[in-house]
Amino acid sequence: MRPYQPGDVVAVREFNKRLRDAAVEFQFPETHISREFPALEGRDIFQEHFLASDQDGVVHGGYILKTEPFLCSGRVERVANYQLPLSEGIVDKRFTMIGVQLLMHALKSNRKLYCLGMGGVVRPLPQMLARFGWDVQSVPFFFRVINGSAFAREIRAVGESGKRLLSIASATGLAALGAWGWSGLSEIRALRIEKVSVEKVVDFPDEVGSAAFCEGIECLSQRSAQTLKLKFPRSDPRFHRLLFRDSNGSLVGWALLTYSVLKGHKQFGDMRLGALVDGLARPGFEASLVRQSLGYLAKLGTDLVVSNQTHERWTSALLLNGFLQGPSNFALARSPNLKELGPDISKTHFNRGDGDGPINL
Repeated sequence: MRPYQPGDVVAVREFNKRLRDAAVEFQFPETHISREFPALEGRDIFQEHFLASDQDGVVHGGYILKTEPFLCSGRVERVANYQLPLSEGIVDKRFTMIGVQLLMHALKSNRKLYCLGMGGVVRPLPQMLARFGWDVQSVPFFFRVINGSAFAREIRAVGESGKRLLSIASATGLAALGAWGWSGLSEIRALRIEKVSVEKVVDFPDEVGSAAFCEGIECLSQRSAQTLKLKFPRSDPRFHRLLFRDSNGSLVGWALLTYSVLKGHKQFGDMRLGALVDGLARPGFEASLVRQSLGYLAKLGTDLVVSNQTHERWTSALLLNGFLQGPSNFALARSPNLKELGPDISKTHFNRGDGDGPINL
């Protein structure tokens, strides 16, 4: 186990080829320096790449650590995201133990680790982490249908009988009528939500890092303006940044949204997908932020809006705004040392803005 060096690129390419030849979809980066989060002086968030190789320099595995500051119960903690652990053991039983060696090596670097996404709690990685005493839970998934016809026509995550019913609903207009009716009912429920103004910005200002937005959250990654610029760069056209202010003009929260025109997505087909990826609010304003974000995405022509959230204030805000909860393929695994900093997942703040970010959205 050792850091990835410039001279390892050829060996990593050969490792990736062996995985491709065995129909493994994941590939390890063929560069030793992170493109998104290089370890530069003055940066609190950075990635490091590590390899497992034999005495001849042949690479048989690797992983990435993304280290960043977390705010947990008022203290700043150095937490790392354990990313892309790849072992040749998935295609060759001679290397079965490499997956465990990767994890043990990462824990030597930092005992406060988490994994996010992973395809759900039943996949091999979260199952292995659970055996080592990690806390593994699904991150709740919420969705709100805007265009019922498009949803019924394009949604893939249903069985054959569900597809037939949705096809009939789309053809007869029942799907559009149902979405319209649910939207009207949600608007009635939303009348008691406090109104806020919304402003689209190119970059988040420094005030988004206010400690007031973290009140009542036991554990979350620090979301300074500088960090948000690194995580959500201007170069990605999917990203939309919103600020929200109360009637006095005071900033009460912010949100990072995505809008994507999908083609052949394995879950959402050819829909126009919106997502509430990340955000923070002064306690009590979460529902206002969700409502305004939903309205903003609807104006862009979104068919479906989705979000994954752990904190109870955000999950309640989504439900109040007419979102439904569906099956989640997005899991959170926390090492024992990290779980101690926020035992109750509903008091922590994890979403699609963490981990690898809003991939596949």
